[in-house]
Amino acid sequence: TVQKLEVLGATAMELSFPRVELADGYRLRITCDREGKVPALATPAPMPLADGLITKYLTFGEHLYASLDNIDPNSISVGTQQQHLALPEGWEIAPSQPLIVSEVIAKHPWGTHVVVCANGNAYSTTLHELGRRAGQLFNSNRLSVQRGNPTKYKPAANQFRILIRRPRPRPVGATPLRVQDHSPGDRVIVA
Repeated sequence: TVQKLEVLGATAMELSFPRVELADGYRLRITCDREGKVPALATPAPMPLADGLITKYLTFGEHLYASLDNIDPNSISVGTQQQHLALPEGWEIAPSQPLIVSEVIAKHPWGTHVVVCANGNAYSTTLHELGRRAGQLFNSNRLSVQRGNPTKYKPAANQFRILIRRPRPRPVGATPLRVQDHSPGDRVIVA
């Protein structure tokens, strides 16, 4: 019997087993990408980022998410980003995608009532109306842009923050498994 575990919208999945033993007649199949690689999918411990400006973030999928003013994603102290700020190097304002809204914005307080995305759409956090509106579109056109070098951003309302993201750094020394490096019957330990 083949059982398939699928997470809609996920580009990758992490499974962690302290030890796997397969009974006779069973096999474990690991699917690889087109290049024959099985990505090492270990969740790295929070690591300092090279920019040094963002220290409070969470991980979802292949990205790290933070507020532009570096507030703890789980802060329940309501505040607002009060000044225009430049994006730290390597970061972008997060897009307004359904999975980002439902998994990143709607499940965390972000120290504010509403979080603003790149298109100016603003979504309620768990702090807005006691969480009853979490993830719902609150307003649009809520991103104030100050042109210059560098360009700076600020929410266009109080009790709002701007959501930013960057690709998740890979642990140093992590290398993907390559199927072509192994023969049928080879024993491979994934730790």
